[in-house]
Amino acid sequence: LVIPYHNNDGALHVARAISADSPSWTLQAVSTFTGTESDPESTTANLGAVVAHGTIIHAFWPDFTTIDIWQDNDQGSGTWQTDVEWKDAVSCRAISIGLFIYQGSTYVGILYDDGGVVQFDRFLLRAAAAHRMHLLGVGR
Repeated sequence: LVIPYHNNDGALHVARAISADSPSWTLQAVSTFTGTESDPESTTANLGAVVAHGTIIHAFWPDFTTIDIWQDNDQGSGTWQTDVEWKDAVSCRAISIGLFIYQGSTYVGILYDDGGVVQFDRFLLRAAAAHRMHLLGVGR
């Protein structure tokens, strides 16, 4: 279980339950507030959204400067990677995400408010396995 939250340092944080049977919680900053573009937007209705895919945690949030959407992930080690701008030239005021599978590929589905217009997009996590087709008896 992973829950996004905001505290008084201006950063996007996650609270993560490590065990389902007897949860112990860890608290981590996803992105620190440094006065740069990837800082989380603290005035939005929804600071950010997180989803767990196995041991990997994916986070998406609107930034402080331009309200574009940024993305980061923790591969299960407790260390977040480099913040990456995922969607440029939007005015994201709220965001919600969830996992889904379409045609064998696994995605994060992203629903967000873009300046009053609800938008949907997806972020590929795992592509469907390529299947080889064997035609028996063709040309014989």
